[in-house]
Amino acid sequence: MRGVSPSTVSGSSSPRSLRSRSRYSFIARFRSFPAGSAGDRHPPFRRMLIHGMEGKDNTRRPTEISGVPPEGHRAFTMNAMPAKSPLCAIAIALRLALERWLETGLVLGLTLLLAVSAGCGRKSAGPVDVPAGIETAQWNRLVRTYVDEKGLVDYAKWKASAPDRQALRTFLAQYAPAAPPASGTEKRASLVNAYNAFTIAWILDHYPTESIQSLPDSFGGARHRVSGRDVSLDDIEHATLRPEVGFLTHAAVSCASRSCPPLAREAFRSDRFMDQATIAMQRWLLRDDLNHFDLAAHSARISKIFDWYEEDFEKERGGLRGVLSLYAPDPYRNFVVDPKDSKIGYLPYDWGLNDQGPHGRSYGGAGAFWDRVRAKIRR
Repeated sequence: MRGVSPSTVSGSSSPRSLRSRSRYSFIARFRSFPAGSAGDRHPPFRRMLIHGMEGKDNTRRPTEISGVPPEGHRAFTMNAMPAKSPLCAIAIALRLALERWLETGLVLGLTLLLAVSAGCGRKSAGPVDVPAGIETAQWNRLVRTYVDEKGLVDYAKWKASAPDRQALRTFLAQYAPAAPPASGTEKRASLVNAYNAFTIAWILDHYPTESIQSLPDSFGGARHRVSGRDVSLDDIEHATLRPEVGFLTHAAVSCASRSCPPLAREAFRSDRFMDQATIAMQRWLLRDDLNHFDLAAHSARISKIFDWYEEDFEKERGGLRGVLSLYAPDPYRNFVVDPKDSKIGYLPYDWGLNDQGPHGRSYGGAGAFWDRVRAKIRR
């Protein structure tokens, strides 16, 4: 879903040694490299490298594997190396392990790893159109039946119901024809419904699973038929919804994980789209397990999504703090505005499946790390 260039980050301190001077001169050169490819599910490695080498505090801890930007992450679109070559696989594994230690200034090693693994990406299919007149009654009934108030899904019950699995396939089949396209809020509502429904269908096809990260190329795989062509979840979100809807995209789409914004229990509609997206944003920030505000300490620990997609929120008036002051629960709106009066950090991201049953509750650690490595190698 990417089509937005990464934001530029300024250095946080002056170099104090030869190593520091080398590190900061490298950052200046690194900013001149081409930005990340379109179609990424997650922020480019370029932005993360700059943040790490400049010492930006993202409140990351070495043991928080789930806090590393997730599967789908690519840096550049150089095509010098086959995606499944052994060297590429080794580079990916080493890069993932070293992402935790960017602050150490290992410029040479990271540069080599970046160059080697850069060819493992995929170009985006570009913006996605949807046929006009998508009927949402079946999708509305399905999410009301199988999604609870917390946005968790009863995948086991849904998978056991042949009629309702067929109902989901019938709903998604409406997106396939190359028909006259929808526009405006009809297009945006249909794309949000498509993203969420395609994600559910993908999970049901592979259930039981502990995480969407355990499945092959969940976000970048062009396997969903829309308007006569195969597109990916990335194409729907990054190449289409984010440019058109902005930061509210992140509250409306759900990636089938426990730290994702809660999946809506109703279909998005053209006549209520902005109201529904606003409510989704408020509902997300109201969840204390997903975004924690501490009034006494004048601090907040919010979803890692606000960090990964910082550029979307900073475009708004007042930036990220301005967005929080509009959509956070009432008691916390004032204190988050002033950076001198409050501190904002980020919660670890839980990629465990958003299952009402037992799956996904203990996902993380080494298993999650190797899922990411395997997913990248499969591409």
